[in-house]
Amino acid sequence: MEAQTEALFADGGEPVVARRVMGEKVLVFGWGMLLASFREGDEVGRDVAIATLLNLGMGLKTDTVAELCDVSHGWVCEIRKRHREGGMAAVTARAKPGPPRLIVGRKQK
Repeated sequence: MEAQTEALFADGGEPVVARRVMGEKVLVFGWGMLLASFREGDEVGRDVAIATLLNLGMGLKTDTVAELCDVSHGWVCEIRKRHREGGMAAVTARAKPGPPRLIVGRKQK
């Protein structure tokens, strides 16, 4: 298993927050302690990790959280908004499948 470490910012030369990729798992460490983890490709797990990092009270910037979780600045803002409005249930909610769309007008021909 190959591990890759990326330090995103440093305090006195030592990494304060670091991202480590071990196989399929992405681990986010702060001061050497595991703060959040998720599997690559697991969108729900990634979003929970984003919400966790935002709510730790460490003062992590939106761009830093985006880099740690490999998402865009806008997606981190969306997760922050969802969490503020509905808690972790809103963060983990996904679209529910419904009936197929009806074809109308010119597309019907």
